[in-house]
Amino acid sequence: MAELYKRSPLTEAVVEFRLEEPLSRDVLDKACARLVSPQFLQEELSESFFEFGPGTVPRQTHQLHGYKLTAINAGEVIQVKLNALGVSKLPPYGGWDEYRELVSSCWTTWRKATGRKRLSRIGVRYLNRIDIPCPPGTLVDTDAYLQFNMNVPKVLDAPIRGNYLQINSGIAADSLQVNLMCASTEPALIDHIAVGLDIDVFRDIDVPQQDDDIWALLDTIRKRRTEIFEACITDKTRALIR
Repeated sequence: MAELYKRSPLTEAVVEFRLEEPLSRDVLDKACARLVSPQFLQEELSESFFEFGPGTVPRQTHQLHGYKLTAINAGEVIQVKLNALGVSKLPPYGGWDEYRELVSSCWTTWRKATGRKRLSRIGVRYLNRIDIPCPPGTLVDTDAYLQFNMNVPKVLDAPIRGNYLQINSGIAADSLQVNLMCASTEPALIDHIAVGLDIDVFRDIDVPQQDDDIWALLDTIRKRRTEIFEACITDKTRALIR
């Protein structure tokens, strides 16, 4: 399984529960108060914009969307929004079982504060960065590391300096939608190039509402996410992250 690789390419894992109807400000604050602790730093998720009218001075409006709770050790991020709960795990990633326990704890606390609001979307997103050795003066064929790539017109005979490829598809058997993106990104290591592989798997139709069904869906999504990851990489990539 991809999450068991010793040198995991994972940069962030996100589980999100999205609501059909937004929370009230009071309920939002209540949910945030129950999730925050001395181990977290709290900041607002908001935006400011100006309203203009004829013959009037522009008025600045501040709109709150939620709160971001960041663990002091920077390993966990919880986003409590008016319309969603998002739980992120940053490296080091200890595997799905450990992450699932974190998500379950946050979900239970959030659910008690907000009540049984109907969910419109449940998703799991994994952002991966694959660092590929590239000594000075050499060129690297990224197709040797990724199965998910593009066909380049033969008239382009110079080295590719960057790429961005995205598809929107799905897995019909599980009623899942999939957003899959591959793009050049900043490497974490000297004398390397890097490719980002972003896998977003979700369901937004026939979304389960009961806890047992929700967790069964999340386990299915995690399994499918791992299958997608494995299908996108080659043995050369596996050798890099083992």
